[in-house]
Amino acid sequence: AFDSSPFSFESHQRWYQEKLISSDYLILIVWQNETAIACVRYERLASGTIEVHLALAPVAWGQGIGTEALKQTLAVAYRRFKCPDVIAHILPEHQSSRRAFQKAGYEFDTNTEFKGCRVERWKVATPI
Repeated sequence: AFDSSPFSFESHQRWYQEKLISSDYLILIVWQNETAIACVRYERLASGTIEVHLALAPVAWGQGIGTEALKQTLAVAYRRFKCPDVIAHILPEHQSSRRAFQKAGYEFDTNTEFKGCRVERWKVATPI
């Protein structure tokens, strides 16, 4: 996460409810044996570009679940947003995230700043 400051459960609930009803967001959950193990969130930015966020439960680390979740949900995001540009911002120290996105077809675009952090911007190589 880019912002590690504490937040209340109530503020998170409000944020989540706003995202669920917004046409600019798509939140997809990956389940395994009735347990949520991954969340892939797509957000339409003001520029029209779609930004993807991936979160994995520790039990899902190192199994290729993140890569597969990115691959499987990208087609859903394209249908929903009809936008060819999907990007991800990855902290340089998150090597496993970089590998997951690369294996899912994303390519390094540039180093940039995002929410006060130096990050790598990756973009999907071609629509899937």
